[in-house]
Amino acid sequence: MELPIPNNVTKLWDAWQLRACIIFSLFLQAFLTCFAPCRQRCQSRFLIFFLWSAYLLADWVAAVAIGLITQSQTDLCEGNGSSGDDLFAFWASLLLLHLGGPDSITSFALEDNEFWLRHLFGLVLQVLGAAYSVYLTLPSNKLWLPTLLVFVVGVIKYGERTRALYLASSNRFGATILPKPDPGPDYEEVAAGTYVEIPAPRDRLDVHDLDFYMDLVPDSVVDENKLLQLAYPFYESFKGIFVGLTPSVECRVSTRNTLMKLHDTVIFVVIGHELGFLYEALHTKVAVIRRKFSFVVRFICSSFIVVSSALLFFSVKKSSNKFDIGLTYALLIGAMVLDYVSFIQLISSDWPVAALKGIDCLRKIFPAVTCHPRQRWSESMSQYDLISYCLKDDERPVWLYKLADFLHAREILNKIQILLFSSSVNVTLEKVTLILDWLREKFPTELPVNSEARPIRRRRYSTGVFTSEYLRAYKKKELSFRIYREPLLGFESRETEWAELFLRTHLVIEMFFFLTFKKGDERLLKAIMNLKHLSNYAFSLILTQPGMISSMLGDAWNEIFRDTCDELKRFFLENKIADYYEACKKLLQKYCSYSEHPSALAVTRSGSKSVLADACEEAVSLFDDVGAEESLRDFVILFLLRASRSCTPMVHAEQLSKGGEFLTFIWLLQTHFGIIPGAQDIVAGVRRRD
Repeated sequence: MELPIPNNVTKLWDAWQLRACIIFSLFLQAFLTCFAPCRQRCQSRFLIFFLWSAYLLADWVAAVAIGLITQSQTDLCEGNGSSGDDLFAFWASLLLLHLGGPDSITSFALEDNEFWLRHLFGLVLQVLGAAYSVYLTLPSNKLWLPTLLVFVVGVIKYGERTRALYLASSNRFGATILPKPDPGPDYEEVAAGTYVEIPAPRDRLDVHDLDFYMDLVPDSVVDENKLLQLAYPFYESFKGIFVGLTPSVECRVSTRNTLMKLHDTVIFVVIGHELGFLYEALHTKVAVIRRKFSFVVRFICSSFIVVSSALLFFSVKKSSNKFDIGLTYALLIGAMVLDYVSFIQLISSDWPVAALKGIDCLRKIFPAVTCHPRQRWSESMSQYDLISYCLKDDERPVWLYKLADFLHAREILNKIQILLFSSSVNVTLEKVTLILDWLREKFPTELPVNSEARPIRRRRYSTGVFTSEYLRAYKKKELSFRIYREPLLGFESRETEWAELFLRTHLVIEMFFFLTFKKGDERLLKAIMNLKHLSNYAFSLILTQPGMISSMLGDAWNEIFRDTCDELKRFFLENKIADYYEACKKLLQKYCSYSEHPSALAVTRSGSKSVLADACEEAVSLFDDVGAEESLRDFVILFLLRASRSCTPMVHAEQLSKGGEFLTFIWLLQTHFGIIPGAQDIVAGVRRRD
């Protein structure tokens, strides 16, 4: 049974489906080229959604267009070609450029890199399809030379994308970190007592002009390229941690000693540059086209496109379809413009400045591009707190949530609510300084770097011994405040303790902020505001991205969070509270009165996992303590450090394509201080053979 579609509509669709696909494909390429770099430093869910849609459609539309071309040529082929068939073959070659994709996005997520073999298979099929389209027009194809030039460029572009996916796959990306195979000492050399030394490629961090960076102060005006050249050795030494590998002990120690000498401003920028290097290596073609030879190939490809445009101009017949000719010129102009934009994006990326020795000539030509400072990640933190979360409960449409419960989609609505009512703040230098000062306080001295020769049997797997042994010296320095009583970094803390302690401390900071605001202490209010931002960020992560912290909190979090929320919602409903400051005031008044009636407080706590009463009582008692601010700071920083290590390195790497997370920044920062629990230790160094 055929659908009752009018013949006019059918004819219109048959005539325009191919051209519509080609125009749409060109639009998708332009959209991805212009907006794909924005996801590196933007956390907008709408932008990510549109980029995801365009990324999926781009491959599908271009492949469908090639299929339509070969189908139309096969149906109309009568043994001799025509000018229309010649243009069709030329379009098929141009569509290979679209399948190659922009340089600014090769994969949308890390999982796409693992499908490099599927893209290789698609490369073979689409190249064969385009070649078959050209074959059908032979030997009478008058556009064979421009078609051949564009065909070669398309194959190169598609091959670059496939190779970029292969290099960014987890197996290949990790293999580049491993040391070269070592068969061991030769028996004759051992018998003769010969000593053979093999230098360590990355046993120690090699930073040139370290004295220059040590002298930098916050107000210094620094060349952006200098900071990139400082960040590149850090990236090369630590990129393996994203696939579960860790540098040698010597490299970690030398890196930590280097950071101890740098100013917080320099460290903040350098860690951001490292995240930028990793993003470009995983999701762009930079890893393929950053070599000098690739610049030559890129110049040849651009020349081929220009030459093919000139040849097409002199070869095409004036009697041909004017729209098809105009569309062909639009495709060529689009290819040249997008190629030029991609070249600008390439030379303005971090890799050429850090990796190519001949970049000075490019800097003279494009000084404004290569030296312009820009963000390498979003540098923002999402903000949400428990009190605001419970206050918004009254604004929810009851019928919608009943329907969500029936469809088991309550979590989806909760995430939408958080995205609508949450906010974000910038990651300022003050917040990074809080963490750096804490790390320097707990690791105050430099460690000696052992550069002596070691036996070859030294190679082993690391189980975090370096970190554990070093921290064991500080085990006696326990945090003495009421909220947290575990040893430093809390390696033995249970999930129940982390869940209860964090939620209680989160509420304490909210109450503490209200009391400080009421008191009017400017200095203390500024310090508590930074802690509030960090605490709200951790709470927002737990709700929006539980995969990053859920393994640390465990199942205990759900029960504690649910009971505390229910108690807060009941209290707000009974007292008709809709304002944040009024909520804090009423909570402190109610639960502080329990201190005069201990029996009532005991009844409140019995059977429930809610931490609301304990948090209010703790906030009032801590407000009069001199060291309360420091105690709260220690726990918040401790929680973020521990939370950043609770998720796998690949989870951190996944955040880079979504703007990046401050938790990933914290994780990378502490790895530079040597805090890397259980991963394979690459021990490459000077080996003594005897």
